[in-house]
Amino acid sequence: MRISFIIFVSLLFLISCQQAPPHGSSDSGEESSRRITDTLRSSSFLQDRPIEVFLPPSYYSATDRQFPVLYMMDGQNLFASELAYGGPGWGLDDVLDSLSGEESIREVIVVGIHHAGQDRFPEYMPQKPVLAFPKGIQEALGNRFSRSVYSDSFLRVIVHELKPVIDGKYRTLPGVDHTFVGGSSMGGLISMYALCEYPEIFGGAMCLSTHWPVALDASTPEASEAILDYLTAHVPLGKRWYFDHGTKELDALYATWQLKADSILRSAGYQSGELFQSLVFDGHGHNERFWNQRLHLPLVWMLGNENAKNVPNNTFQADSLTKPMPDTERMRE
Repeated sequence: MRISFIIFVSLLFLISCQQAPPHGSSDSGEESSRRITDTLRSSSFLQDRPIEVFLPPSYYSATDRQFPVLYMMDGQNLFASELAYGGPGWGLDDVLDSLSGEESIREVIVVGIHHAGQDRFPEYMPQKPVLAFPKGIQEALGNRFSRSVYSDSFLRVIVHELKPVIDGKYRTLPGVDHTFVGGSSMGGLISMYALCEYPEIFGGAMCLSTHWPVALDASTPEASEAILDYLTAHVPLGKRWYFDHGTKELDALYATWQLKADSILRSAGYQSGELFQSLVFDGHGHNERFWNQRLHLPLVWMLGNENAKNVPNNTFQADSLTKPMPDTERMRE
């Protein structure tokens, strides 16, 4: 039945272009084939877009191994700077290889899903909370964007179309304890929503500079409260959560809302440092440069190797601008 299902889904959801070597095979061009660009063609009304699959260092040599999977938003920003829409890319491949080489994390397959361009906001905005937005905000969103919020359909494609194909095509560990989601800004917001909507699929969420305000200023607090009300009602237990934000640019708007989100998680039974981490980075702004500087922290938090020899700690400084501060629970005290 599983094989039949995979074949059926593959007919609806074609991931074309380059093909990964079959399970158990090796490849002499190992380094050049570790990053694979394919096309997501959904059976639903979602527009086609590229996906970037990055395979771990030992994928072609350790052919008996299976690997956890991290689904990341804004896939065009993760690796090559020439693809990034907001400046330099995250350099995720370099960070992963460095951490894997130090044995600080489990090796992981990353699936970077390109965003939908001008429809990025309606694709990433959590859909169910929108129903609780004041009518004026709903109308303003409808006037600003060419289509209504459709993040529920977006997540259904990831869970019911993309994930089965990835699990069938690559040597993954498909279980909930080995499947994670992550992103920054609106990508962090949809990652939070994904973990709440599909706790049976995802084991944790990396949410960097989560864009709680909805608007690009502080003018829509009712919308932010509706999102937090949703989190209160739907927060799943036993998951790994990582949140952070800086103090400059858009990130300067996040502290109030992040403190409230942290309080919601603690009220649900989470304790800082145990499945839940929330950090503030003094002087960090809202762009890939700063996310690159602290990306190692959520990766170790989600994928940390218990037998690691060199696990970076929370005082790591990539340069003088990177100053991880105590978590938001201690900052409040």
